[in-house]
Amino acid sequence: MFKTSIVGTALIAFALTGCGSDQRPVGKTTQELQVIRSSTNGLYFSPHLLTERASIGENVAGVSTAPLVGAPTRLTPAEPMQRKLRTEAFAAYGTNAYGQLAVLYAAGADKILSKADLPALQRLRLPDGSYRSPDGTSLAARVNATGLALFATKTLGGLDASQSAQSTAWLAGIARTESDQSTVFAALKAIRRVDPSRAPAYTGPVPNLATLAAQQPQARATTLQLAAAYVDAVGTATASRHLDKAGACGLYTTNVATSDLPTMQVLVTVMRGSGYATSDVLEARRRLDASRLPDGLYRNTGELAGSAIASVYAMRLMRMRGDNPTDPRLAQSLLTYSKLPEVASRPPELLIALGGSVIAGNKKARAGAKKLCDDQSVVPRTVTATNAVGWSELSRICFEAGSSGPTPSFQQWPAATPEQAVSQAAVVNTLAAAGRRASIPSWISAGAFQKSLDARSTLSLDQRTMLATALLTLTKGDGRENFDSLRVMAQDSRGCRGLPDLYRDNSEPPSCDLRTTVSVEQFLSA
Repeated sequence: MFKTSIVGTALIAFALTGCGSDQRPVGKTTQELQVIRSSTNGLYFSPHLLTERASIGENVAGVSTAPLVGAPTRLTPAEPMQRKLRTEAFAAYGTNAYGQLAVLYAAGADKILSKADLPALQRLRLPDGSYRSPDGTSLAARVNATGLALFATKTLGGLDASQSAQSTAWLAGIARTESDQSTVFAALKAIRRVDPSRAPAYTGPVPNLATLAAQQPQARATTLQLAAAYVDAVGTATASRHLDKAGACGLYTTNVATSDLPTMQVLVTVMRGSGYATSDVLEARRRLDASRLPDGLYRNTGELAGSAIASVYAMRLMRMRGDNPTDPRLAQSLLTYSKLPEVASRPPELLIALGGSVIAGNKKARAGAKKLCDDQSVVPRTVTATNAVGWSELSRICFEAGSSGPTPSFQQWPAATPEQAVSQAAVVNTLAAAGRRASIPSWISAGAFQKSLDARSTLSLDQRTMLATALLTLTKGDGRENFDSLRVMAQDSRGCRGLPDLYRDNSEPPSCDLRTTVSVEQFLSA
């Protein structure tokens, strides 16, 4: 059943860096791509995966975080979607779902709850003013359930003064006498959501953010969770006088880029509770805006695992657009990924992971990447129509990681089909990118590329721009004016929600694609 938001032990990074107006020097493309950065493994994932709606818990966290960062909160989901969310909430949280759904109801999802729910909420009420919990009879469970039920009842306009007074008195008694901090904070938060004037002053210990750097990951996660609960319990004005700003900043700056929405809510709550302004949490605002669907709900990013190849393409795009791809956390995530059995046992995938780690700044991975780049069973030394695209992929990574092997030999093949022409274009573009134009086989001709481009075929934007780039490479830029229509096609394919500067592919429905975007960028700069 319902569990309060728990910060995962993946929150291991901590740096005592200064905060102030989101000072982290991050380029525009790097900022944009954070929406496809996985909070599961720290890698980038394909934008195709952004079409799915996040879970009810993620959406509640997103809507709750939005006002803290100055983002829109208005929801306009269709009634069928609201019914689906309601069903999902009760399946996940039992009767505690009322309190979760009340957050979405207050933000505009006006069919997700109704006054018809008030009798069911009333039946949960116990004689002492507390409410039954679906999670058992423990005091912590009852406090949590009481807070959620009271909030839902008040949101629906069904909480009368006498019931409010009785319930808040019960919660205040818990807050004064209970020794468990998390339970005390939950009781105080519940009172503040209903009637802040009835909340007793908190005089107990304050979560110590100053010691975060010395804490183990699990202890750090617990401290952060308690700090957020403390802010909700006493309010920002009080919390900002007691929480350590440097500790809050250190956790925020090193984790916000890869956090899921519930963890982001905790990070931002602690930042704001420590005295920082909305201008200091702009990266969280950017991630929320990029994750927001047209109806105000949020995309599913929390459980998506990134891949090495998507991370390599993300860094390639950063470099092409003038951003610095160096990222110690990504380098470490790629190194960790390389040690997974399913990756370590597959040399091409291992090369992509180790090479990507080098590109992200991990020089220690270079020896392993170099060994694989020099292994002809991994990176072919004889390139054919069959393996040209695969060779191009790995060879380009070897070059970007500073581990290029010798130039291979090329078995001649015709460009009789669009696929064969694309294989030839991959050879041309890869050798040109590596500064080896002199090694481009003489039997590859610009005329063959033009013929494929002129043919009525179902070439994707990725393939068309690959062919055009190769043609312009062979002609040294002559005929650039002949590709105005392709430039228009590319411009018409630019942007999707949350990723305005990426290009869409030919999928159905169309979605932004890293490989296509890199190919278009190469064409536009050719």
